[in-house]
Amino acid sequence: MEINTPDLFGLRKFLNLDLEAISWQGRYIEDFENFFYNIISQGDSFAQIYQKLAALNSDLKVGPLKSWLKWLQQKVIIYDFFTSDRTIEKIVVESSLNIKDVILLLRNHLVDVFPFRESTINPVFNVHTNNESLYGLNLSNIKVVFSDFFDTEKVLTPEPDLMQSLEVTLYDDWKILYKKVVDGDFNVINSVESRSSWFHFSKSFKYILEAIIVTSIALLIGFGVKYLNKYYEKILVERIQVFEPSYFKTDATVSFKLRDSNSESSNLDLSPDLDIEQEQSALPEYSFMEE
Repeated sequence: MEINTPDLFGLRKFLNLDLEAISWQGRYIEDFENFFYNIISQGDSFAQIYQKLAALNSDLKVGPLKSWLKWLQQKVIIYDFFTSDRTIEKIVVESSLNIKDVILLLRNHLVDVFPFRESTINPVFNVHTNNESLYGLNLSNIKVVFSDFFDTEKVLTPEPDLMQSLEVTLYDDWKILYKKVVDGDFNVINSVESRSSWFHFSKSFKYILEAIIVTSIALLIGFGVKYLNKYYEKILVERIQVFEPSYFKTDATVSFKLRDSNSESSNLDLSPDLDIEQEQSALPEYSFMEE
């Protein structure tokens, strides 16, 4: 879809720029208008606008002017989605933004407009769900899902914002960007077609990468469990001691000594002449009664 005059007018109305404040009380209003309509020209497609904004943002590091360009890009995305009926996937490809950033941007805008419908809006724009279900989301789907409260005119009603009156013409980077825009030196290299091809390739590669990561983690866990089992098995074997009786083991503390034949005393009396009478006296005496 190309921006024609009514859409360009509608975009300016949606932005609600305070030209007097932006152009330093109107002193640089002509330069700003020239700057703006070179970025968003009549007849330019959304893809061309996104390319110009991305090129300008890449030339800036940090600062208010970069923040203003980012705000302008976000407003164009919101206006694009809620007027052109184009899918989120198309916007993501052309704007070179992350799909989660685009979804959160649209979700936050709807919540700001319909704060009492947040519980209904969140499940539709849930970034934690499968992104495949969000790629095909467009204005027609939104009107069906939120048919009980959605109002396009209300969604595109401008809200007060600090960026609407930021004096961008006062910053040092303004002169550099102004010359670049007027000269048409946007340094846009990547075409939309090449980005689209890369987008689809990256989606396929993401699934392959996730499969490789999951497989690698599973293998690492398997090898880790196997190694730990062997490690703890070794520790248990070292700690457990099994005691078995040994009948053939010689006690090193026991020693034998031959008795001296000339010894006069001995602890053992081996004489065969035993005192039989002494032994018999030790026996109990029994008496028998006559019948």
